[in-house]
Amino acid sequence: MADYQLGRSLAWDIGIYEVAATLSGLLDAPLLSTNYSRLVIDCNRPPESPESVPEVSEGVVIPGNTKIDDRDRMARQSEVFWPYHQAITDVLDSRAQRGLKTALVSLHSFNPMRGGCFRPWDIGVTYLNANPLSSHLLATFDRSEGGLLVGDNQPYAVTRDSDFVVPRHGQDRGLDSVLVEIRQDLLVHERDRRRWVEDLRTSLIRYLHDRATEHDNTSTKEIGKW
Repeated sequence: MADYQLGRSLAWDIGIYEVAATLSGLLDAPLLSTNYSRLVIDCNRPPESPESVPEVSEGVVIPGNTKIDDRDRMARQSEVFWPYHQAITDVLDSRAQRGLKTALVSLHSFNPMRGGCFRPWDIGVTYLNANPLSSHLLATFDRSEGGLLVGDNQPYAVTRDSDFVVPRHGQDRGLDSVLVEIRQDLLVHERDRRRWVEDLRTSLIRYLHDRATEHDNTSTKEIGKW
């Protein structure tokens, strides 16, 4: 596998970490991310999924995965996959024990081309089941200036067969949860990433405010604790 391939989206979600890290700081929200390529193991795929340790990605053969045996697969799960998800579990458990309300946002970026077809959406709001967070983000970005093309469960829908974070950590806990996908060619330049950070920050603060004021015993001063 050529080194230049590692810079492509088949190896990682281009541009989204910078958005997530900046957004996390602005919202004073925990951020958990893996520092391994999805070619080692995809931490957002169920471990039993064929895409968990892909032999082919975006038409490129991954030599290190073509002859992987069960022992190697389990080692990757033990060393990379499960520690990442245990870290998420620990954060969510801690917040629950402290009585803090939590919403789960999983951030990703997607390749504009897939299977020779252009994927036109600027941003996708995807979810397992509709919830106040997914509905709020869809409504917010549909109304945003600039004529964004917003995907409702596009470029793909979240399912238990294809995704792990939202079903396991969001849906199973009864949390408002969503997976947000931004098209990678809209994340190349810093100014574009700043725009997405600001749009997401504004939308999420509005969501937190609206959810907080739904409860008589919750002050708007508590929003930053989400």
